[in-house]
Amino acid sequence: MKTALGYIALFVFLMVAPSAVAQRSVRVAYVDLDEVLASLPAYTQAQKNLDARVEDWKKEAQAREEVIAGLKQVLAQERPLLTPELIQDRETEINAATQELMQYRQQRFGPEGDLMIARKGMMEPIQDQVYEAIRKLGAEKGYDFIFEKSSDAVMLYAQKRYDLSDELIRLLSKAQLKEEYSLSDQVINDRIKAPEPSEAQEQRLAAEQEKESERTQAMEAKNEAKNQVLLTKKQQQDSIRAARVAQFEANKQKILEARKARSQTSAKKKDTIQ
Repeated sequence: MKTALGYIALFVFLMVAPSAVAQRSVRVAYVDLDEVLASLPAYTQAQKNLDARVEDWKKEAQAREEVIAGLKQVLAQERPLLTPELIQDRETEINAATQELMQYRQQRFGPEGDLMIARKGMMEPIQDQVYEAIRKLGAEKGYDFIFEKSSDAVMLYAQKRYDLSDELIRLLSKAQLKEEYSLSDQVINDRIKAPEPSEAQEQRLAAEQEKESERTQAMEAKNEAKNQVLLTKKQQQDSIRAARVAQFEANKQKILEARKARSQTSAKKKDTIQ
């Protein structure tokens, strides 16, 4: 988009400049918007705030990934001991957590996510002020065209004496851009989501806490039920194992008794023959 606008501006300049030269000299200048923005405390502070927020979002996504990985590892270890129903419950839980992670990423980093909203909210007021300062500077100095140096399609070569970046920075400093447009974390939050009234916010937090408490209780009850099933299954397995051992011992005793009986019968026959 930026490159396309640059080509359009260059085309307009090439079309208009020759006719303008025939009447008077054309005054042309340029600004380096990257340099201008980097010099603005409001822009650098807003960028730092946004970077910190993005880092928090990335950490949250990574934490969720680790939870899912842990659930998968536990399922792999306990699968031989679980019933098909319990395996299905575990897989459903993992799938739900994975779906929530995808939704979280979309909410934060998607095309219409919080990152794009915050970035737009951060840049728009600063850009408006910068463009207004460029317009004012051009009108006061009598420039016919002011180009952007950072545009790929426009500035192939330019002499430094036509660079208005320093003048633009001084003009913006006088306008006290920092006090008027400095975006703190709270402002970024407000642009992501409109603030709620205090009472409504308290009700929302209470509802979220109650929901989280119910979810925790449900998970505890579910885990208790799973543990009970595992305990019952283990008891059944122990009972079966004990029964097998008892049966083995009984069979062993019968064999020993039969062997002893045969030995006694054989001894009696020998005594009779003698």
